[in-house]
Amino acid sequence: MARLLICRTCGTAMKMRDYHGDVNNDWELKEMVDRHLGKAADPRPESHDSSLFLVDDDDLALMSNEQLNDALSNDLDVQIGEFRDDFKDQAMQCYQLHSRPKGTCRDWKDESRVLGRKAGVPPTERAYLCSYCPVSVHMETRVNLKKGLYLK
Repeated sequence: MARLLICRTCGTAMKMRDYHGDVNNDWELKEMVDRHLGKAADPRPESHDSSLFLVDDDDLALMSNEQLNDALSNDLDVQIGEFRDDFKDQAMQCYQLHSRPKGTCRDWKDESRVLGRKAGVPPTERAYLCSYCPVSVHMETRVNLKKGLYLK
């Protein structure tokens, strides 16, 4: 499942990964809201009428802005003017910057790639931009191999 953060005030939709855990540790949502408010004409949170939806990944991948508008306009009376996947775009910029590494990355889960705050949050609970990078498949496979999670 994916999450879709809709701001009716600004007419934007932002795609995020699904999250199951303590709401206080949902750094992706907090970072996305902060970024959205930072770009808005009126940065006050109370000025934004927003909702968070769970959407099946396959359905979301098939949706265009027009289809998203049609699906949401019936229930929400909103027109989505922009559909963003900011974290994925930033991760791809980093991937390109590092010459499209294969298998490993020198910045993998580096402090500079943390989403949200670092103070008081243990490293195991932090969200990283790296999770959106193509290299994450290779890195997660390595971790899982070390844990013995694959059949031989």
